[in-house]
Amino acid sequence: MGKKNVVGPMRHQIKIQTEAQTADGGGGYVLGWTTTATVWANIKPISGREHLLTAQLADIITHRITIRARSDLTFTGKNRILFGTRAFNVKHVINVGERDRYLELQAEEGVAT
Repeated sequence: MGKKNVVGPMRHQIKIQTEAQTADGGGGYVLGWTTTATVWANIKPISGREHLLTAQLADIITHRITIRARSDLTFTGKNRILFGTRAFNVKHVINVGERDRYLELQAEEGVAT
């Protein structure tokens, strides 16, 4: 799918992914990610902080990612957003104005996915 020249606040193409288990052939499972949908979004950083992670400081940035609501998407704690090579863990989902038009995904970048 080629990139379109998009003007407006929802100009970033993102992938919504869900954690999936795949059989490893030895009776166990390997965790991976499956792309559920590719959508246009507005991505806005809202805060940042440092966190001590495995004896190293890691920058954690919280973002507000706005997408159009879709009836075929259900978000759980097993979702992440992929924007290019950047991964965002979805923490909260808000149905803006309870109108089923837009979803605000509160997500963190800089933590393990």
